[in-house]
Amino acid sequence: MLDTGGKPDVLITAGPHETLAQPQLVGDGRTLLYAIRAGRTFNEGQIVVQPIDGGERRVLVEGGTDARVVSTGHLIWMRDDIVYGQPIDLGTLRLAGGPVAVIEGVRLGNNSGAGQYSVADNGTIVYAPGSSDAGRDLVWVDRSGHEEPTGAPAQSYTYPRVSPDGTRVAAATTDGDEDLWIWDFGRKTMTKLTAGPDMDTYPVWTPDSRSIVFRSGPAGGSSDVYRRAADGTGTLERLTNSPDSKSPQMVLADGQRVLVRTTSTDNTPSGTMQILPLKPGAPATPVLPKLKEVNAEISPDGRWILYQSSEGSTHDEIHVRPFPDTDAGHWQISSGGGSRPLWSRTGREIFFLGSSTTSSELLRVEVEPTPVGGSFRYGTASALFSLAPYIRGGLGRSWDISIDDKRFLVVKPTGVNLQTHDSINVVTHWFDELAAQVRAK
Repeated sequence: MLDTGGKPDVLITAGPHETLAQPQLVGDGRTLLYAIRAGRTFNEGQIVVQPIDGGERRVLVEGGTDARVVSTGHLIWMRDDIVYGQPIDLGTLRLAGGPVAVIEGVRLGNNSGAGQYSVADNGTIVYAPGSSDAGRDLVWVDRSGHEEPTGAPAQSYTYPRVSPDGTRVAAATTDGDEDLWIWDFGRKTMTKLTAGPDMDTYPVWTPDSRSIVFRSGPAGGSSDVYRRAADGTGTLERLTNSPDSKSPQMVLADGQRVLVRTTSTDNTPSGTMQILPLKPGAPATPVLPKLKEVNAEISPDGRWILYQSSEGSTHDEIHVRPFPDTDAGHWQISSGGGSRPLWSRTGREIFFLGSSTTSSELLRVEVEPTPVGGSFRYGTASALFSLAPYIRGGLGRSWDISIDDKRFLVVKPTGVNLQTHDSINVVTHWFDELAAQVRAK
């Protein structure tokens, strides 16, 4: 007779909209290493460790998946089609160095987050070679759902942002070479804004349409905020230098400050918003320090902050508070879930995606003019069209609105061309190679 076992114990509970995968007991056998997907793919997620007795999780890697701790004192993990390795203290489970690409061209399931590789205790690694090239188009969609192409060439776009003057769009790409690109709508020209091995993402424009503020950092490491002229001239300006990753949300209307979201790579609080002056090394000012928010934006008139948070709920909703005095009021705009909010250019409307687990509708809420000192007034949410055919973003918002508020710029998949090979690679004594590659860097 088969032993059916006893009642299973819950080790880790996923948060709202999270998917957990690839668990491994590490250290003393009472700590779990696993990957988290909170967005569209595990590539945009986190690799964390967490005690199974209910302790707090700690982030090891931002933007990675399918990690393993091996006996040589290394953490290995994947992003896109690359296996990375970096030293880790086997006792404290804290990283002791930066990531190094050790194998390129390994097959990865972007939806499952599972890398097609396995490592044996004797140092042998087996993997399925291959890479994926996901083509995506930038298209306009009006309020009735009618689609119109922009003419931009297909790339792995994400997080597009239309310039305030309406002439261009800045977008990140999610392939192995993660850089920023500028598409000029009128001239039909594409310009590469960034280059190099670092991951460049989350572009936002300054109000004069002359500069791009963005996040940049090594795969798996912390990221800082940078600024560069949108035409690619001049020098790259680094605005922050800290162990916490910072992702720009928007540049304020005064053109002197940027709203950023912090993500910690250790045990300090993370997921909070800050106002950062656009000056290198300037101190940041916390916004809503008691909450963990994502996708925040300040209204065009500078009086309200719109954000996504699970405050007071078991799932994310859309909220509005006064700005900068965020304790002076609070209004929940959505019901039944909401994510990735956006102000209209006039500030008279709010748009957001319905609950990411049950809906793909783009919802609209009308905002009434509010006298100075008055309460925030808004209407009932109504659906515009479905965003199901389009990329809806990871943690961030992969769509934007035109300067006349009449249509939306979205990212549309063109299909996936998976380039693979009918073979399995086997490498013996790979631990020696791993240690040598990481040590050489």
